[in-house]
Amino acid sequence: MGSNRGMDLTQAELQELDELLHATPEPLQALDVVSLDGYLCAVLVQPRLIAEDDWLLPILDTEGRARPDGVQPHPGWRARIATLARRRHAALNEAIAEDGWFEPLIPPPEEELEPESEPEAEAEATATATATASTPSGPPASPPELDAPRIRDTLAPWSAGFEYGLNCFPDLLDGPVGAEGASAAEDDPAVGEAIARVLRYLEPQDEAEAQLQAVLDREQPLTTLDDAIDDLVAAVADLWELNREARYKVEVRRRDAPKVGRNDACPCGSGRKYKRCHGADASA
Repeated sequence: MGSNRGMDLTQAELQELDELLHATPEPLQALDVVSLDGYLCAVLVQPRLIAEDDWLLPILDTEGRARPDGVQPHPGWRARIATLARRRHAALNEAIAEDGWFEPLIPPPEEELEPESEPEAEAEATATATATASTPSGPPASPPELDAPRIRDTLAPWSAGFEYGLNCFPDLLDGPVGAEGASAAEDDPAVGEAIARVLRYLEPQDEAEAQLQAVLDREQPLTTLDDAIDDLVAAVADLWELNREARYKVEVRRRDAPKVGRNDACPCGSGRKYKRCHGADASA
């Protein structure tokens, strides 16, 4: 990342946020800190600015249920989640805006051990670590590269959070409610392609998604985890940039009637000057 952003969360605060989310009382089902990260990025790349109150609420229940009054593990629980999520949201937005890049919260891949051979595997790992530590010289051995299925498993929770954000705020996929014309994804092929690059780590929901995933796997194969993360981040940054103009567009209010001067005749037909009639009410 380009600059040191004090607003972003420390490792201790990320751990705290994850624990707070896990403490969400039933029947609510909150996001975890990894899926929350993907969700916040989906909020940021929308073609309109999402109000803070609107994007904070879905964090605490993926089923869209309202929080029962008085239900929280301890005083200040909800406010602390909001504070930490707000800071991560702001840090992500600043990083993408200034650097075109950000560091996603991707957990390290889990080690795969065969159940019947765990003791042997642990013994072998211990022997390897001991041998490496006793080697007088030479760089440490690089971890083995992951295959495509394990890369998908590693990135799927983050990608699922991003998909959840798209479902909560579907403007990017479906267009604003009541608006005419195509959505951003339909209107600009680059938007649809970037979305597909973020969601390629999830199980396809239909034949069209399966075919699109096959095309991506053929044209952009998953070779290493680092490359996959880089492409995911680049796709999110592309979406942020592609929708920036629409997101920050200022609506210009147009008058339904021509402007009336203070000394002009009042449009109501009273025969008096505007400043002595309805203009006086406006001034008051």
